[in-house]
Amino acid sequence: METSLEKLENNQVKVTVTLDDSETKKFIDDTYKTLSKKYRFPGFRPGKAPRKILESNLGKEAIMGEATNLALNTLEPKVLDQEDISPLGEPDYSEVTPMVDGEPYSYSVIFNVKPLFELSSYDNVEIEIPFAEATEAEVEQQIERFLDFYSNFEDSKSKRKAKKGDVVSLNIKGDDKSKFLDNENRLYEIGSGSMPQEFDKEIVGIKPGEEKEFDFKSDESDEDSPSLHVTVKMLSHKDKVTPELTDEFAKEKFGFEDATDMKEKIKEEIKQEKEQVIPQVKEQNAIHELGSRLTEEVPENYRSIVFNDLAQQFMGQLSQQGMSLDMYLGQNGIAPQQFIEDLQKQADDVARESLALDALAAHLGLEASDEDVLNEFKESGSEDPEQTYKEFMESGRIPSIRDFVRRSKAIDHLLENAKMTEVDMIARKKEEEEKAAKSESSKKSTSSKKVDKKEEEKVEEKKAPAKKTTKKASNKAKAEDTEKDADK
Repeated sequence: METSLEKLENNQVKVTVTLDDSETKKFIDDTYKTLSKKYRFPGFRPGKAPRKILESNLGKEAIMGEATNLALNTLEPKVLDQEDISPLGEPDYSEVTPMVDGEPYSYSVIFNVKPLFELSSYDNVEIEIPFAEATEAEVEQQIERFLDFYSNFEDSKSKRKAKKGDVVSLNIKGDDKSKFLDNENRLYEIGSGSMPQEFDKEIVGIKPGEEKEFDFKSDESDEDSPSLHVTVKMLSHKDKVTPELTDEFAKEKFGFEDATDMKEKIKEEIKQEKEQVIPQVKEQNAIHELGSRLTEEVPENYRSIVFNDLAQQFMGQLSQQGMSLDMYLGQNGIAPQQFIEDLQKQADDVARESLALDALAAHLGLEASDEDVLNEFKESGSEDPEQTYKEFMESGRIPSIRDFVRRSKAIDHLLENAKMTEVDMIARKKEEEEKAAKSESSKKSTSSKKVDKKEEEKVEEKKAPAKKTTKKASNKAKAEDTEKDADK
């Protein structure tokens, strides 16, 4: 068998396959043998009917069609392997014609394939990673989490309007259909997600002592969900009170010798966790940075295939855990539409990063040898690597393993040459939050000053005496007055 490949437009390739007369003859002979065993003919034992009997009963054209189909199905995995094609979707055999007995045979097949894009730059990536050692900010964050278990909420003296993020105390009373929502002195964080967003929107803006009656949907993702009617009274704002970390508290509540011992133990635990996590972070950040350099949009058909693969993998994981998708969504409070949108975003990222790795591998001339492919099966954990390799070969999936090997080599190149800067992520996040808060406060202050200035201007206008308004005479009017004077 000989093959030749021609690149077409729209990410398609056309492979022409040529068989000599002996190869053609084998497929035709095998077809006659199969048909003679499949059908019974009077006077002949199964498998013993001569060709003329088969042709007279089944038709020679039909037999040649069967032989052609046998060749196409048998040769497709070999064609994919020989031309190193990982097809997207089903192949197009529309140009195929039947074999002719005793003659060589040639046919063409069209495959949809992944595009090979270019990157905007092939320079070494620059990425940020966490410090290998535990930082003070990380230790403090962990301590705050421990202390948070012993926090409580106390009434605040604040009388301001409620806003998102506030913790408040509410009295909730529902109508006959919403009685299950009845609650007194309920501690509620606005925007926490424990109630629908419509509920939160109604709560925002009310003050302690105020009462509000309103309707909201029980399930925002379902237009047909019932509407609930409640009366809500805001009792007070709540201030979170967190205990101070003292030597006594560290020993009594957490079992450490003292506060210093607690910090040291937490620091060591964070360091050990980082040893496991940082290599993954390095790889994820490097690949993400490379993906941002892709110069073209990801084709929809490739994104769809990646989406379906991710969905199948996820459903397989749920099945192993004995859990259905509905159970998973319910336990995690995720709406079906949100789950799909999140999976689509993940598929887009994976597709983009895969194509970027393909581009880098092509740029570097990275290849996947037969030994590389075999090693993948040996290291896969399969009980019988050779049998697994054979199954992949027979189904035409070896090119996908080559793709994986080339991408793995591209990732190794990325990590070996990446410029990495250690950053205290938690400290940076706090700085950004503080900066955002100051900016928001500054905007409000500026806005307030503008309002005050306008009010001052209005007051001054009222105080000032009325001004006489006179119009300057136009040149034309002046000329007319001059003429009147001359007449006098």
